[in-house]
Amino acid sequence: MSKQELETFYKALGGDSGLPLAPTDRYYVPIFEHDPEKDPIDHLRLKITLAESQSVSLLTGFRGSGKSTQLKRLKVLLEN
Repeated sequence: MSKQELETFYKALGGDSGLPLAPTDRYYVPIFEHDPEKDPIDHLRLKITLAESQSVSLLTGFRGSGKSTQLKRLKVLLEN
């Protein structure tokens, strides 16, 4: 693969092409929601809800892995 092809491919992965899904979107696949014991977003919700002071949590993952979608789901969980 040439340098130009690699640059074109890399640029195609970024930007606005991968917008976050809503948890209610038909393309969203709920992987952990069925088991609260294994759901990292539910663990984060519980940590935030029970915190006695302000805290910071770090959500990491590869580009396009669903970080923004999961933060939308966390928002819904915290608001309900």
